[in-house]
Amino acid sequence: MDDFRDFYSFCERIDHWGMRSGIVKVVPPAEWTGKLPKLDEGEVKRLRAVRIKNSISQMFSKAGGGAFHQKNIVHPAKVVNAKQWADLCASKEQRGPDMERMKGNARAEAKARKQELRMGHFAVPTDDNDDDDDDGEQKEEDGVRTRSGGTPSRETAKHGQKAEGKVKMADRTTEAEWNAFDYENGWCHEAGPKATADDWKDEEVCRAIEKEYWSGLIWGKPPMYGADLEGTLFTDETKDWNVGHLDNVLTRLKLKHRLKGVTTPYLYFGMWRATFAWHVEDVDLYSINYIHFGAPKQWYSIRQSDRQRFELAMAGAFPGDSSRCRHFMRHKSYLASPSFLASNNIKPLRLVQHAGEFVITYPYGYHSGYNLGFNCAESLNFALESWIPIGRRAGHCLCDPDAVHMDIDALLEESAELEEMERRREERQRGQVEHEARLEDNCVFCPYNLDDDLVPLRADAKARYAHRFCTNFMPECWVGEDDDDDRGPGEVVMGFDSINKARWSLKCQLCATPQLAKKGAKVQCTYSKCSRTTHAACALKDTSGWLLDVVGDRAADRLEGKTTGTDEIEEDDEEPTRMVVLCKQHNPEQKQREAVRKALVLKACVTRLKEGQNVRVRTSRGVWMTVLVEV
Repeated sequence: MDDFRDFYSFCERIDHWGMRSGIVKVVPPAEWTGKLPKLDEGEVKRLRAVRIKNSISQMFSKAGGGAFHQKNIVHPAKVVNAKQWADLCASKEQRGPDMERMKGNARAEAKARKQELRMGHFAVPTDDNDDDDDDGEQKEEDGVRTRSGGTPSRETAKHGQKAEGKVKMADRTTEAEWNAFDYENGWCHEAGPKATADDWKDEEVCRAIEKEYWSGLIWGKPPMYGADLEGTLFTDETKDWNVGHLDNVLTRLKLKHRLKGVTTPYLYFGMWRATFAWHVEDVDLYSINYIHFGAPKQWYSIRQSDRQRFELAMAGAFPGDSSRCRHFMRHKSYLASPSFLASNNIKPLRLVQHAGEFVITYPYGYHSGYNLGFNCAESLNFALESWIPIGRRAGHCLCDPDAVHMDIDALLEESAELEEMERRREERQRGQVEHEARLEDNCVFCPYNLDDDLVPLRADAKARYAHRFCTNFMPECWVGEDDDDDRGPGEVVMGFDSINKARWSLKCQLCATPQLAKKGAKVQCTYSKCSRTTHAACALKDTSGWLLDVVGDRAADRLEGKTTGTDEIEEDDEEPTRMVVLCKQHNPEQKQREAVRKALVLKACVTRLKEGQNVRVRTSRGVWMTVLVEV
């Protein structure tokens, strides 16, 4: 299980095999299979919710020499559920060959080969399927894109308009019918009452069924395929090898939109003879196919080394299509039997995929196949790192406007841009978190994150710290000892809860930005009715022009303009003191400094004047023109 668990790593380890054979089957360990939840259990019965829409009927016509043309007709009005699809598969017209007859044919074939060996004659290797090689009319129809295990070209039936009442057919199955529906093993009864799933694991029996398929391909009622249903039957409980969430290069790309039809999983409901024609994946991608339940799939694959020979053989069998479109094989509308391939010196690889098994297809590996009865599979395209140069070179069909095409470099560039945007967003978010964390240790009264002389607030306060200086100049607060604090005895900020709420909404007139001006609590100029406010820390700057001091009452009254006088006030240790906050306009020291500054500016201006120069003198009585005699 440890070797299997990592999907991407597992695919990288087997990549060299798949790039030679074109296809690989993976049988998951029992530990993985045993953990899969049942499809008909739980609150949401996933299988019952599936609706098979736009089912198709498949028409086959001979192109001669074991080559066939496939044409699909869509029936949009036929919407059925899985139980109704199983009933359709078990009908007399659509069921597969009788298993007892297939076993008899297999025994007869084996007996004939043994008899030839006893007679000393070695049978010349021929195809097991002697299909009718009479040339028929070749219908050259272009198709549309589908995924591996899916369907080729489609046409909508003229009678395929929605009809009243028929759309709700899928809701007619009763609870009793659902409970009696054995989706895992009921399909075996299509081949007879004694048939079991193990019968399809006999290689000789599968060869007999294969011969039955090719010999009767163009006869009987056309098979139907419930293909290209967007969705998944896996749940988030399945972490490993969940087709809906596979780790690969495409899912690692950061894109604005998912690559519909490529990175989205699709469901396929098959029946006997429901066929997927020869093709390689869009943009030469990898694909993975998993059968959830039901009958096996018969796969064919062409080795990558035989790819060019195969393409030439198919171009010769379908000259009209190949001349009109260079990538005509991407139409997924052409079949070639093993006998046709053998006649062109091409030996296909065979593989039978059973329920609970994965099949992986590889770039440049042509593959096709058909279903042996009622089943449900899930498929998805994916890519490894080694696919990127392959994707850059991949061609696409120009005659189909819906053909998938990728500009790999553009996708990589878009992904890189989005990754960079995400990285920057994460940095901003991380910076915001760090900033908020720092704010928790900052002063609650000012916007400066200086950690000097921080005093903790009481444990029951919303904030955590405040500067000692800011606290001392906040009228309602002071630093004191608190022996009852949960953190132990020590200095704490007292009076925090009694701060006037208006202080938090005032704006600092010294802060550089509006955001900073709104933070913290502000102090107001104490001169008369002045309404100017600032952070105590902002007022402390030398360039602010504000005055913050604690002085005696008499000195405070003079500074605040309540009293006048020029006499020096003697210090009195017993005199009460109070805090004085003066703005730049009311700070006497600032006024004195401003007067000195203006005097110096005036002196500098006067000294630049020359004797005899005309000058203007402004007085309270007006402006006078005169001549400068001397400075």
